[in-house]
Amino acid sequence: MGALFDQYPGRGKKGSGITISHGDIMIFVSERDEVFLYTGVCPNDESIHYKGLNCNPYTMHGLHSTNRAVRDRIRNFYRIADGCIYLDYYVDSIFYKDEKYKQIKAGLALATSCVDYGVRVNGQDDIALTRAVFGLTVSELSDLVNASAKVLSFTGDYSWFPRLTRSVNRDNYCDLTGAWIPAKFPYIAFAESGCDFSHVSLWGFYRLIQLHTYGRLDSQVSKVLLEAGIEKSLLNRVFELGKKICDKDICRAD
Repeated sequence: MGALFDQYPGRGKKGSGITISHGDIMIFVSERDEVFLYTGVCPNDESIHYKGLNCNPYTMHGLHSTNRAVRDRIRNFYRIADGCIYLDYYVDSIFYKDEKYKQIKAGLALATSCVDYGVRVNGQDDIALTRAVFGLTVSELSDLVNASAKVLSFTGDYSWFPRLTRSVNRDNYCDLTGAWIPAKFPYIAFAESGCDFSHVSLWGFYRLIQLHTYGRLDSQVSKVLLEAGIEKSLLNRVFELGKKICDKDICRAD
């Protein structure tokens, strides 16, 4: 079993025996330490407009995702990993059902009065789960965004860009990848709203860093980031973020 899996209480349960849970979000850790955070379902019927986080109809609670009553109503489940929201199968599906999982009683924190986010267990930030869901913690991402200003030639003591931010009331889409950025979900702004690259998703930002650094610590861009105070261990993690998501059913502007 994985170290993260062993960190949480309980013996775990095979995916085939897990039903859709009650609550706004569902978090599972697999025996291989993969984190599955589901925030709800995407309906098949395009006339039903409940696209958003925490859209988990109570009529599906206690059912398997393979149940026809569920399959006929939804495209799939919203899942968040590495700062990207995409559609994926539930843990009881044919793709995941043979592995063991522990369901974690946790909450998804998205602040409205300031830029903050995280996965919280017993009211405390869980760093491992936060990194699995968002890629980096708030402090790690803030440091990387500030350091990236040196790489991208943003100058001036009073420059607001690039910066980590969020929109309180409206959804947006990433100017680099087209990925959906729901209200209250963090993103990177490189310009004023309405301008090009004013909304860059966390996943899009990680991929941008990978492009500029070639995923190597000895690249010129990596050297600038390291000189700006970014730790090698953090950069090494960023090099791997989001690569497995590229072939997923990413929620985009369509």
